[in-house]
Amino acid sequence: MSLTVTSSAWTGYNSITISWTAYPGASDYTVTVYDYSNPPLSEQVSVQQDAGNVTTYTITDNNYILSTIPYIIVITASNGFNLLATTPYTLPFPPSIPAPYYIAPYSGLGVPCFPQGSRIAVSPTSFKSVEDLKAGDLVLTADGRQVPATIYSRTIDSASPSTAPYLIPKNSLGPQRPLADLRLSPLHAFQLKKGLWHIPMYAAKQSSQIIQYGIGSPVTYYHIECPNFFTDNLIMEGNCVVESFGANQTKGIKTLYKYNSQLKGFTRTNTSAKSVGQGML
Repeated sequence: MSLTVTSSAWTGYNSITISWTAYPGASDYTVTVYDYSNPPLSEQVSVQQDAGNVTTYTITDNNYILSTIPYIIVITASNGFNLLATTPYTLPFPPSIPAPYYIAPYSGLGVPCFPQGSRIAVSPTSFKSVEDLKAGDLVLTADGRQVPATIYSRTIDSASPSTAPYLIPKNSLGPQRPLADLRLSPLHAFQLKKGLWHIPMYAAKQSSQIIQYGIGSPVTYYHIECPNFFTDNLIMEGNCVVESFGANQTKGIKTLYKYNSQLKGFTRTNTSAKSVGQGML
């Protein structure tokens, strides 16, 4: 007998109703909801067995959040003394009508990162693996300039659904979109058409070929910071434009990307953050 979420339905912009299977011997359950906001939310709701294995989770202090960002839900069953079972996570997405989805600039879980082995353009004819880049090395921007980069790295001992990388295979979003396999952190924006951005964890809802991998395994990520986040977009192997690391340059901006349901992608939300110089596409 397993403990699984059977449904997670949106009942408003700030509430989710969750139901799950009963677990033998359980007297109560703890529902934990994590999100991708800044700061990340992690709150628990306790539910007794006689409540029918269903609860409605509601945020009362910020009605905006649930209409913007997907959530991870984990349920644990206990008998009052011992933990009996834990669900796999489930990730409900925001209501589809209307769809004012926004991506906040760089929460602790949302920093754009490149997994080890990713190759970045350093000149019009050459690429270099991110782990081989050093502070001060020149990287090529999407509008053909070379700018110096600052390199950061971090290793996560056990990647979670909020931190494990995604594989975006070649042609997974259409013919030659992308031209080569991409591997990026969950919220790292990439561009297949000028002015239209995609976010891996959202793009996975558009194509079953896009998958998350490495949950529970260690992962090393690299951040590439350029002099100007708003103009210095990078190029990955396959000529795919990706955003650079901008946490130090986007303070005071509430959101960077807004979902456009007609275009099926994201656009940057303010003038200074709009894409420029995507001449390589």
